[in-house]
Amino acid sequence: MADNIRVQSLLSAEIGGAFLSSDVLSKTLTPGASDLDLGSGTQIIGTGSDEAIAQSPDVAGIRLIEVRNLDATNYVEISNATGGSFATGLFCRLLPSGPPLLVTIPSGSTLYAKANTANCRISWKVVEYGN
Repeated sequence: MADNIRVQSLLSAEIGGAFLSSDVLSKTLTPGASDLDLGSGTQIIGTGSDEAIAQSPDVAGIRLIEVRNLDATNYVEISNATGGSFATGLFCRLLPSGPPLLVTIPSGSTLYAKANTANCRISWKVVEYGN
């Protein structure tokens, strides 16, 4: 079997009689090399200060990452900046038990997370796509 990464998404809605339909969008990607790494895990995200989303230490370079908030009550904010710049780099809010975030992270970049009211558990999957 050839090395590949498959990504799928679907967004549809029905609100107040309006309907937004969508097909399943699917894309198969060919990794940039055959010796790339992947990993998955869970992590508790606190409310005090932002923290890096942990990833398998061998996964580097350009990465595809899926992050899901497993908490049923509280949201988690995602940023590409840390510390005093966290709010400036904020680009996503993972809703309680909501849909996952799926993004490509450039080589050398990190995602940071912070829970809003109480600690939240997230799950993540990461696949190295290239160097």
